[in-house]
Amino acid sequence: MKISTGLLFAIGFVGQMTDVAAQGSREGGELICRGHIHYPPEAGGPFINPMKPKPLTEVTREFCAKHRGTKLSMGQRREQTVAFEDPKGGTREVIFRFMRLGNVKEPPAKWDYETCLYLGNLLIDCHKYQKGTDNSTHFEGGNAKTYRWDIDGWEMDINVL
Repeated sequence: MKISTGLLFAIGFVGQMTDVAAQGSREGGELICRGHIHYPPEAGGPFINPMKPKPLTEVTREFCAKHRGTKLSMGQRREQTVAFEDPKGGTREVIFRFMRLGNVKEPPAKWDYETCLYLGNLLIDCHKYQKGTDNSTHFEGGNAKTYRWDIDGWEMDINVL
């Protein structure tokens, strides 16, 4: 697996981005995930407690299963908002989105449950792919996608509001 790190500058947002080459069943495309930026726990900020109300992996699995079998045209997406507790006892909303991507007009495609789950879990574990981060890194959300220029793909966003 090839890993490289760079900076993404877009609309005033500076974040860390990691490119991870996809393997096998992901149509040979790339996976890009970003959103885990290392801050010491005392820094505060818009972080969430991924265990309250339940683990992020469980919420992701429920979200992906809820829309299984749905057909999406290019650019269509499904989303769900979940309230999580922040470290200070307040609440933060987290939006889960799964979207069909593509450059070629094709008929609607069936929701890919396995890819939805794979991309969601990749985002949750993103800190494992970035140099200089560890398990104390706070989850802030991010984006992961499979794509190739000549075929359609899928995108998963998890955004902390």
